[in-house]
Amino acid sequence: MIKIAPLAEKSNVSPNKKITLLTSLILPLLIVAGCWQLQRAAEKRDMEQHWQAQQQLPVVVLNGNNILQLPDYQQVMSNGYFSPIHQWYLDNRHRQGQYGFEILQEFILDDGAKLLVNRGWVAAGSGRQHLPKVVTPAGQQTIFGELMTLQPYALLENIPISNSWPQVILHPDLTRMRDQLDYPLPSRYVRLDGTSQGALITNWQLTALSSARHMGYAVQWFAMAIALVMWFLIANTALPGKLRAQLNNRNTRS
Repeated sequence: MIKIAPLAEKSNVSPNKKITLLTSLILPLLIVAGCWQLQRAAEKRDMEQHWQAQQQLPVVVLNGNNILQLPDYQQVMSNGYFSPIHQWYLDNRHRQGQYGFEILQEFILDDGAKLLVNRGWVAAGSGRQHLPKVVTPAGQQTIFGELMTLQPYALLENIPISNSWPQVILHPDLTRMRDQLDYPLPSRYVRLDGTSQGALITNWQLTALSSARHMGYAVQWFAMAIALVMWFLIANTALPGKLRAQLNNRNTRS
């Protein structure tokens, strides 16, 4: 005679509606956050590899003809002199937890082309009303640094720029700077090397967060997603009871 195995007993555990709702809302957010961090890590990794490749290339002499053709992070050198008037203090710049400014200054090349140079960082004084004095190097200068592109900041549009010098700004607004100076400026600037003439405190960071840091954040988001799924299973299934039963059976046999 064929014996029919008894049907498995139905679980008496009823789903926890609150935990189910919470999991359905939070789990997608955790996964999206983890995937976004992975994407940012890939972008930063490409940026780091591009920077490393540019560091292996020879230094290029910068002039008015090639300033728009060279790639970002290209190492450049140029001869010229700093404008003693046109100086901008980039506000809210911190180094090792200390508040200060980065100094952006106009530089006139030997061929007459004008561009912006980020000379580096200085510590703030007693407040924004008492700016630290930054001496402009006099006469002919030879500068070394990396060529960069100014990025527009839409949130800073319509912020007025005063006509007094030096000026304190949050971020360079190239359109307003051109209107104010009444002559064109390229959308590129030189970030000075620490050994360059006219350099202040540099110690530039390639990015605020490295690719490794983004990967670490991604792992954290995915770990929280896994923990949330485990919490959901423990609260809404008979899994804990089955595990305890198996453990008791093993202890009894032993």
